[in-house]
Parts: sequence; C-alpha cells; structure tokens
Amino acid sequence: MAVDLRGTQTYPHPKKISNVSIATMEIKLPPSARKISFYSPAKKVYVSKDATDGGSLPADYWEIPSGQGYEMQIGTGLQQPQSLFISVDSGTGTVFLLLEEDK
Repeated sequence: MAVDLRGTQTYPHPKKISNVSIATMEIKLPPSARKISFYSPAKKVYVSKDATDGGSLPADYWEIPSGQGYEMQIGTGLQQPQSLFISVDSGTGTVFLLLEEDK
C-alpha cells in the first residue's frame, strides 16, 4: 500500500514505515523535498524509480545493505520523480525515511 507524503510541509520530516515486504511499496514524494534518506536496521532495502505499488522489483534498483543508511538527492523540474518505490530482501521489515529540503 502506497505511503503518501505529498502533503509534507515541514522539514526535516522523519517517517517510519512498518511491514515493508518484497513487493514494492510506492512512496509519493512532496514537490518541496530535495533529499531523502533510507535506513533499515535489519533488512536490505531496495529503492527503485520505475516500479508499481505491490509489484515486483524491476531490473534497475539501488541496494542499501542492512544497518546502513543512504542519502539520495531528489531532482527538480522535469527530473523530479513523483514517487520512489521501496522493498526489502525477505519477509517484512521496517524502513526509516528522512525527507529534507535543500537550503
């Protein structure tokens, strides 16, 4: 089930997402966000741009090892994605996000 963060107006904005599974979960991004960080203490996290909510992991994705965080710049204008997709390597897990705006 998608997580809609488009209404976010204050930064930094932390978000804990429980029950992330091997099926991709859509994260709808606010247009004002410029950075997003991902972290899971116990699961490997996969981040993709071209997926569907509840679908399979696509061929192109970024892998974040368990216990490690990763900060990603978010493009602007025509390069700004409206959504990103996350999943974990097995079972279900918790993924922590941190949205930031660029000053």
